Amino acid sequence: MSIEVAAKSIISSKLDENYSIQVYETIIDLEEVWDSLVPVKKFFLRTPYLKVVEKSPPKDIKPLYILFRDAQGEPVGVSYCMLKNFKADESLNYEKAQSKNCFFNAITKYFRNFVAGKIVIDTLVMGNLLLTGEYAYYFKVPLDKDTIFKYLDQSITILQESFKSKGTQLSVHLIKDFYGKVEVKDERLADKFYEFKVEPNMKLDVRDHWLNFDHYLADMKSKYRVRTKKAIKRKEQLVLRDLTVDEIVSYSSQLYDLYLSIAKNVGFNLVDLNQNYLLDLKKAFGDDFRVFIFELDGEILSFFTLFQLEDVLDAHYIGFEKELNKQYDLYLNMLLEMVRFGIDNKFKQIHFSRTASEIKSSIGAYPVDMYCYIKHQSTVTNKFMPHIFEYLRPEENWTQRLPFKD
Repeated sequence: MSIEVAAKSIISSKLDENYSIQVYETIIDLEEVWDSLVPVKKFFLRTPYLKVVEKSPPKDIKPLYILFRDAQGEPVGVSYCMLKNFKADESLNYEKAQSKNCFFNAITKYFRNFVAGKIVIDTLVMGNLLLTGEYAYYFKVPLDKDTIFKYLDQSITILQESFKSKGTQLSVHLIKDFYGKVEVKDERLADKFYEFKVEPNMKLDVRDHWLNFDHYLADMKSKYRVRTKKAIKRKEQLVLRDLTVDEIVSYSSQLYDLYLSIAKNVGFNLVDLNQNYLLDLKKAFGDDFRVFIFELDGEILSFFTLFQLEDVLDAHYIGFEKELNKQYDLYLNMLLEMVRFGIDNKFKQIHFSRTASEIKSSIGAYPVDMYCYIKHQSTVTNKFMPHIFEYLRPEENWTQRLPFKD
């Protein structure tokens, strides 16, 4: 039986003889049909999570929702998009990204900051900027990635033309987070986009014989096990607590300040969280979303958040006092507590997301490469997009560690 949706789409257009799209500004207008298409295991593409993002969106971001219909008018797929007002000087941090301090790096940083300060662009993103992973689309019909990519690009064109007619120029188009490269067969389409590899998603497989944290430690090589035990010893004075909704309300400002202290010091940051985001997640998902803090004498030194998704433990946002990180090994101990929680609660895999890849690999996480695709709506500017992008993108170099004996 077909599920009807309210006629509140802002755009309705045909893609080809097989498919058409409708675009909506709120998930409420197509909640039932959206969840009838997206399976439960696709948690971050389901309406309960998308409602939270819509209610407490990041700064300068507006979500859009695309519904795909076949030639008979039946819903067959969805795509999640974000409109992002991108200010390069707010998103790029060259001081953090530069590993060497010398005259030439200083000159490079100056010119990069100068160029970045001139770039303010309305960007259309196919995917979710808050997450690491393939959360741009889902189709219930069997389509290969090349075909999906073609339909996403056609949808981008329709959105770009529609917003242009209303006075908004969506200059840059980004399709984000594919596991593995997309082999685009149409050369003209492939030439339109610049492919680039982003920081990998770091994952840890929880081994069957890890019945407790000691079993995990026993699988480590000696030097990594010694380092891990030293880190754990450094936080002996700290208290780990799992916050309730009321406590998150009470500590809201402190948690947000800790988040900002980290978010503002990464090489590349596209998202400024809404201060109510973590609280709204806790209200919506209860025990399936956890907010843990390390505190000392009643003072919060750090926090980390976790989603419990069937057999996967998914790490979300964190924050910590940078000045105290070395003294208590805050960041490493948060990662280790995630591992402990994953083992104790019988998860099969832990997703640590991207950034800080080297230290995550030191606790056993391995990288899963991810690719994004970007283009500029101007044909002339698009020819220079690879050069502009590579010039502005901060360098992120790291060495993968292999802490386990086998």
